[in-house]
This record gives sequence, structure tokens and C-alpha cells, in this order.
Amino acid sequence: MTELHVMDANFFISLAQTRERDAMERVLELADGIGWEMHVTEPILEEVKYVRCKGSMLTASKLAKRMMKVHPADDKTIASFRSELGGGHRAPQSPDLSLMVLADSLARSGTTVRLVSDDFKISTSSRELGEPYAVISPSVFLFSLSRELKGEDRKHVRHLYKKVRHGEMEYVLSRADMYNIEDKLTWLMDNLLQEVTSPDAGPAPVPGADATGPALVVEGKEENANWEALVLQLRVAQVLWLHILGCVHNIPNGAPLTDLRDVLWGIHKMADCGVWFGPMA
Repeated sequence: MTELHVMDANFFISLAQTRERDAMERVLELADGIGWEMHVTEPILEEVKYVRCKGSMLTASKLAKRMMKVHPADDKTIASFRSELGGGHRAPQSPDLSLMVLADSLARSGTTVRLVSDDFKISTSSRELGEPYAVISPSVFLFSLSRELKGEDRKHVRHLYKKVRHGEMEYVLSRADMYNIEDKLTWLMDNLLQEVTSPDAGPAPVPGADATGPALVVEGKEENANWEALVLQLRVAQVLWLHILGCVHNIPNGAPLTDLRDVLWGIHKMADCGVWFGPMA
């Protein structure tokens, strides 16, 4: 099944901030080469009309017009979404709502849709509305793309993924004095872990998915499924702890946690590679 991706402004900005030459062009070309459809709305193009990567003569806006399907903002539906979310500061800004409306419209046809954004309000608002699409961060988009590639292309995109992921984490930590960052850090890590631990390169689970939907466990294999679920939870906990240790200097009275740094260092390398070698001794 074709995967459709709806791109937020921070996708372009995060790639530009890697300071890697022609990063946007290369990523878009590789995604297009494996058949991924990429979509964007006109308000987002306005936000990135001056964004460009090192060494490139093309702005993000021009690249998007060349390689993506550009959609006008659906002002009527945007107003409806804003009203459902309570309006004011409770709802995302209009450009972000235009992406949510577009992703909703594309997903209603039964196609797999992933909205690429590290905006936490987009994620929480999409979950609140029960939207039929997944929200993934730009770093997870890059990681997912790298899994579809081989050789130098895979190596290059994995390099970009690491730089973008580090940028996402640094940005969240830089705003620790403005809001509670725990929820967003957890979302960013869960977002990545859903992709890392998936046996396929499919989308992360849809936010707000109905727990009473089709069964995920084949009848007669409940015991194996329970063990697999337990192993997954342990892996998630290990990697979350690792990243907490990575920013321990920002945690009040967190110095004793550094005693665990050596124990979990191997997990860091496994998470970066997307490879798991089983439980540690």
C-alpha cells in the first residue's frame, strides 16, 4: 500500500539545521524514488519560503512545489477543527490545522497517512480528535526512510536521522524552563521506539486508535504475544532511561543516576543502529 506523508515546516527546518549540503533535495529525491507520496499545504510553504540547505540555491518552498503535491488550505474545515478543540490557545495554529485537515482528508480514503511533525500540540490534538493518521517526528521519518534504502544512501540518511534527532532533543531541553518537557520527551522517544522495534517499516500506531478494533494476536498464540509485549516494554524502558541519563545535568538532584550510565551505554548504540541483540547480561 502506498504511504502518504504530509510535511510540517519543521521537517524542512530540521534538515536545514543539520548544515549538511543539499540535505533536503537528497531526502526528497530518495523518498520519491521508493514511491512515497509527499504532500504539503500552501500555508506551510509560506512559512519556509526562505529556508534552504547549505550549498543549495533552492528554498524549501521551491523544492516542495517541485517534488510534492501542494494543497490549498481548507478554511471551513480548519475552523471546524479549531472549534472542536476548544479554540484559542487550546488549538494548534492555522498552518498546523491545515496539515491536520489535509491528513484527515487523505486518510479517509483508506490510505496509510503519516503527518511528519515534531509539534507536540499536533500530536495531542490529533489524538483528541481521534484522527485516522499517525503523527511522526522528522527524525522518525528519516529513520523509516533509511530502512528502505541500501548502501551509501542508507548510510547518508541514517546520518541525517541522528543529527535531526539530536536537534529535536536539544530543542526540547532548551525550553525546560518554559513548560513541562517530560511528556514531549516521552512522545519523541515512544515515536522512535515504535519504529525501531517494528519488524516492518510500517507506520507507527495511529494516535487514538480504537482498542476494540481487529485483534492483533492470532488465536492460540496468546502466550507468545504476551512475552513479546513484555520484551517490547522492557526495551522501551531501557532506552527511555538511557536518554534520561543523557540529560541528567538538567535534572535536579539527578547525579546518582550517572552510576547507571556505563550499564546502559550499549543500549544507546543499539538504538542508534535500530538493532537489538537481546537482553543484556
